[in-house]
Formats: sequence, C-alpha cells, structure tokens
Amino acid sequence: MSTLEQVIPEGYKQTKVGIIPIDWDVYTLGELSELTSSKRIFESDYVNDGVPFYRGQEIRVRFPVYAPIKQITTSV
Repeated sequence: MSTLEQVIPEGYKQTKVGIIPIDWDVYTLGELSELTSSKRIFESDYVNDGVPFYRGQEIRVRFPVYAPIKQITTSV
C-alpha cells in the first residue's frame, strides 16, 4: 500500500513527516531552539545520567539516525 493509499486512523493526521497524533505539531529544530557549536567533548566527558548532548551525526535533516543519545554533565 502506498503512502497515498494509507488510511489515517481517527485521532491522527498526515503531515510532511508522516502520520502523527492530531494534537502534535511538526517543527524544525531551528524553530524550537538555537543550534550552536560547543566546545570539544571527549569520550571521558560522557555520563550515564546527565543532559542530552546531540552531535551532528545524531541530527539528520532527511535521514534520521536513531542511536543512543550521549549525555554530559551540566559542568562540561
């Protein structure tokens, strides 16, 4: 079944990223936050419980990569 033939379940809507719950909205990262560069983060800076740290390789415009999210402390 092609995307055009998909039945959209009640409570969902078709968007440019696919079918999502009707009360969700679609935004770009740039609309939600300021994207900046950071200082260099080393492997030893990552922690198991901290602030999510997204590297360029985790952020893709057309082809998302679903990888474990690295975390850093707020002191980094």
